[in-house]
Amino acid sequence: MSRKNDISIKKSQFIASDRVITKFIFRQILFEKTLNLKGGVLEVGVGAGNGLRFFIRLQEFYQDTRKLYAFDSFQGFPKGSKYDSQNFNLQNKPTYKLFSQTFVREFLSASGASADQINGVRFIQGFIPESLEKFDYTPIAFLNLDLDLYQPTIDSLNYFWKYVLPGGVVLLDDYDDERAQVKWPGVKQAVDEFCKKNDITVMRGYGNHAYLIKIKTA
Repeated sequence: MSRKNDISIKKSQFIASDRVITKFIFRQILFEKTLNLKGGVLEVGVGAGNGLRFFIRLQEFYQDTRKLYAFDSFQGFPKGSKYDSQNFNLQNKPTYKLFSQTFVREFLSASGASADQINGVRFIQGFIPESLEKFDYTPIAFLNLDLDLYQPTIDSLNYFWKYVLPGGVVLLDDYDDERAQVKWPGVKQAVDEFCKKNDITVMRGYGNHAYLIKIKTA
């Protein structure tokens, strides 16, 4: 391998990391804008728990006592649909099957979260849409949607949107950047269908990250 190619690989790795950095910065920007809303904070799609860890830290920093929810199957992905990548359908992301609720709790603890902070999270386990029945209908101030696949994404948008408060935000992870379009094309399909049906515009913020906002009525 030439030195030129080696440098190119390192540059590519840096750009990927920068995307993650801007995502978390923008998450904090939006989180701060919703602090005045008396509603819940939802992480829908937990994975290993990095996003959930960040929400715990944000609540600690802002002394925010709103309910924090964590929705996940905690047993990997469901079956994909025709809108999802063949790469996913063939491999089914076996690593994610390791991210049980016990794994996430231990990860949060190892990351510095206290027992009270972890126990304060309302973990809701199960595949969507069945797990949505366990939601307690709390008004929603901030929702981070990170489900990667078409069906759980469209099901979640259809279910949760009515609970989003005016001024509330739905952050769309993996919506339409180049990497996501290859790995998770079903997310954009689901969001675009939902927005067209409900006459909602996808907004753009720092780092070109996508989100929805419930418009305040006069």
